[in-house]
Order: sequence, then C-alpha cells, then structure tokens
Amino acid sequence: WRLDVAHCIRHPFWKSWRRHVKGINADAYLVAEVIDSVKGQKAYLKGDEFDAVMNYNFTFACAEFFIPGKNRIGSDGFHARLNELYSAFPGDTTLVMQNLLGSHDTDRIASRIANADRMDIRNWNQWHNLAKGNNPAYYTARPAATDYDRLRLMVLFQMTWPGAPMVYYGDEAGMWGANDPCCRKPMLWPEFTYEDEAVGPDRQKYSVPAPVEVRRDLFDWHKKLIHLRNEHEALRTGSLEVLTTTRRDSLFVFIRGQGPEKLLIIVNAADEPAQFSPDLPGQARLELLAMTGSVTITGKHAMTGSAATAGKQTMSGSATIAGKQAMTGSVTTAIKPAITGSAATAGKQALAETVIKAGKISGAVYRIAAD
Repeated sequence: WRLDVAHCIRHPFWKSWRRHVKGINADAYLVAEVIDSVKGQKAYLKGDEFDAVMNYNFTFACAEFFIPGKNRIGSDGFHARLNELYSAFPGDTTLVMQNLLGSHDTDRIASRIANADRMDIRNWNQWHNLAKGNNPAYYTARPAATDYDRLRLMVLFQMTWPGAPMVYYGDEAGMWGANDPCCRKPMLWPEFTYEDEAVGPDRQKYSVPAPVEVRRDLFDWHKKLIHLRNEHEALRTGSLEVLTTTRRDSLFVFIRGQGPEKLLIIVNAADEPAQFSPDLPGQARLELLAMTGSVTITGKHAMTGSAATAGKQTMSGSATIAGKQAMTGSVTTAIKPAITGSAATAGKQALAETVIKAGKISGAVYRIAAD
C-alpha cells in the first residue's frame, strides 16, 4: 500500500489504519508519501504507522552527488547525507525504505541529468514547478548518451545501497521528459514502433526530431542489477562499510556483507578517472559481477581466468590494465551496522600494490572471494 500525501491525515488515523491492515495481512508493505526532512519523517516511522516512506531524501542526495552543477557535493557530503538517513531509523526500517530516483511527481531521471545546474531539487516546492515543460529554461528534448551513462551509474548505486529500490515505470526504458504531465507519457514497449518526437510540451518544434524507442541496453542493465540483488543476500539485508569519503572528488566505495559473503561496490561520478588502493585480506581476490563504464584492477587481488568469464553476463564497458600509483589519504568510515571480522582488520594484511582505477562515470560490483 502506498498512501498519497500521508501528511494531510492526522497520526491517530494512521495508527488505527495500520492495526487494521496488519490484522488482515501481517506482511503488507505500508509506505507513505511524506516529502519532508528526516526529522519530519520520524513520527511516521516509529513502528506504529508506516513501514517506510518514499525516500525523497535519498533522491535529493543522489542528485547532488551524481549530477554535475553548482549544488554538487563531494563524497564526504554524500556520505554525511546518507549516514543521516541510515542512522535515523531502526535497521529494519532502513532496509525497506523506498529508495527512488524518480516518480510521477518528478522529471524523468535522464532529463534531470540533462538539466544539471538549472535548479535545486532539494528546494522541492520551487523545483517542482521549475522542472515543468512550460518553463522555457527547462531542456525537454532527448538527453545525450552521456546523460544515460550517468543514469546507469545511479541505478547501480540504487540497487546496491541499503533500502528497497523503486523504479518508476519507463525509467528502465530510457523515457525522458519534464515534470507532470510530461513524466506521465504512455509506456514504451519494444514490440511497437513509434513516431519521432518532433514537438516539445510548449508546442515548439525541435530542430532535430528525436527517435522514440526502448533503450535495450538500459533495460537490460536494470534486469541484471535486479538479478544481482536477488542473487546476493548481502545486497538486501547485509551490513555496510563505507571505505572512501574524500571531499574533493566523486569516488564512493563501500562494502556490503552477509555472513562470509562480502561485495565491494565502486562508483565514480566524476568526469575524470579516480583510483584507490583498498584494504583487503591478503588472500582475497576480486571477482567482477557487474560493471558500467571502465573499472580496472592491478595487483594480487585481481582475479584472473574464471573472473574474465564471470563478468560477461553482467558487465558493460571495458576492463584493461591500470597504472600502479595508489591514491593516498583515503578515509575509512563505518556506519551502522558496521562490518566486523576480517574486513574490519584487513589493513594488516593489505597488499599496497593493488590498485582499483575507475574511469569517468563508471562503477562496478565485485565479490571479495577467498582463495
């Protein structure tokens, strides 16, 4: 159950409503549309009203980190915003928060990227109106290929960060458009052929009509990441450890763990390559599970042989030999629930010559495999 504008109804009603619904189906998922600060959302998430809210604060943080512009934040700012969300609620609530990148009340993600630096999405009321198609300053034509590269990276993060990812219909197909009503165009289906989009929402003709079609690469990327999430319990309920938070760059690295399984996730949202040297057990190997853009590994943690074929089912981009210069000054910060055991003490056995280099707008998921 998703309840629209839940803030318009008083709390006693929601408490009674929850008891009624859970009495019928204890597994019912109750999510509220409450676009507010973390403090303002807490009253709805005490365990006696809703299971989760539409996590627009996650949306805002992702826009500020992944999309270039004057409001862009570095890795440390991104970490701080995520940590606020992650630490504000009980663990069970955090794992079911509806992490969304777009919805029926936002512009399409690809168009938001194409309109970088035109407005501040965190200023919701102002942004909600400025992101409409009748605003001549809003770019409504088809986004560029690089905008979709950035969207792929955002989806990789969404599918690997704690929470319940929500995909708004058509985002997986690459649909574009401004806020309501443009974001509510009919769904695109691969079995149909569509006319080019030649006119904008302001009824002005585009200089070049844009082909309208399902972006199969983006659709398949969503499928692969959803499959990966379903296959690995660590991505659904696992612990979390953030490895890099450097203010000046856009490299963000973290580990999800569940029992003996550990997954390393790397995202570089910058328009230039970034690299770092991870602290990993000496006998560990990094097995590629999914990649967008270009991420490379050198050193003894790099897996050879079977790893090359392991990535073929879920990899997009290229894997090449990277340089050996390691990034210095990395900050390791654990946030609840922190990984314990070998991953926490791995620095004692780390191999300094292992370097992971992420190309611009690139990301990857690796399994930390024992020998």
